[in-house]
Amino acid sequence: MAIRGTLKSDRILELDEGVELPLGRVHGWVETEADPEEGVLSGPERAARFRAFMAELRAEQQARGHKPRTAEEIDAEIDAFRDEAEQELRELGELQAAAHQGVREPNAG
Repeated sequence: MAIRGTLKSDRILELDEGVELPLGRVHGWVETEADPEEGVLSGPERAARFRAFMAELRAEQQARGHKPRTAEEIDAEIDAFRDEAEQELRELGELQAAAHQGVREPNAG
């Protein structure tokens, strides 16, 4: 369920309408909403802001000596993760097969 409201100066959330739920505690999340007076950014404006943010981020990273991973390093990490996942799946398959075998042939001991 999505519902709008206003966060007041006393940090209390005032909902725009009632909520049709049973009485009791509830949980949810709150996020800011664009101010209609500021307008909504168009796709190109959002893209330009994103590019500017990324350029600033890269400049900050370079200034502190950050070196991004190479494509080869990323590929190696992906391969290692994939190998590990495949090994885990093989082990799970073996465990499952052993469990089924034990159900079919109970231990006489």
